[in-house]
Amino acid sequence: MLKFTLVVLGIILMVGCSSKEKKALMKEFVSKKSYYKTLQNTEKILLTENNVTKAVLTATYFYTPTLKSSISKDDEKFIVGLYLEGEEITSLSDIWGVLKDSDLKKQESNKTMNEEFVLTLNGKKPLRIEKIAADDSRLKKLSFVTEWSTYALVTFKHVNSKQLVLQFKSKQFGKGSAIFSKVAKYVLTGDSI
Repeated sequence: MLKFTLVVLGIILMVGCSSKEKKALMKEFVSKKSYYKTLQNTEKILLTENNVTKAVLTATYFYTPTLKSSISKDDEKFIVGLYLEGEEITSLSDIWGVLKDSDLKKQESNKTMNEEFVLTLNGKKPLRIEKIAADDSRLKKLSFVTEWSTYALVTFKHVNSKQLVLQFKSKQFGKGSAIFSKVAKYVLTGDSI
């Protein structure tokens, strides 16, 4: 009888404690829901030379799934942070060779663009790059922000695919890529990855 009482008492204590922890965890999750959502859509690309990090690119994909069965036709938007070792970045547009007026025809005919660093989404260059100030409210919504990176809103033309590959290339340090998805990543099969 004593063993039975101890077992029942132990179960009651475990259930009582776990429900308090569960409530606290759920409250924390609900209060930071937007943080966790952006964290799920954030990826990092590291470019290294001799095991030393030379460039770090963080990208947060802003895609809002619709209730319709079709994928949104809006342009693909990312907030990208870039850190280059030993360099102060004044303009991401200059680094990636995107014209400030975002005129695609002029951009395609411009042969003198900076090609040291290239950023593409599924093989296509950005339409626009808008620098984001360090005190911009959009950065407060991101899950990963560093004071030594330079941030920009990078807009690409709409991609009619459930999977997006953001590629960051450097002539000197090689290339890296990050995979983003318009659907839950577990939905993508091995064939589509």
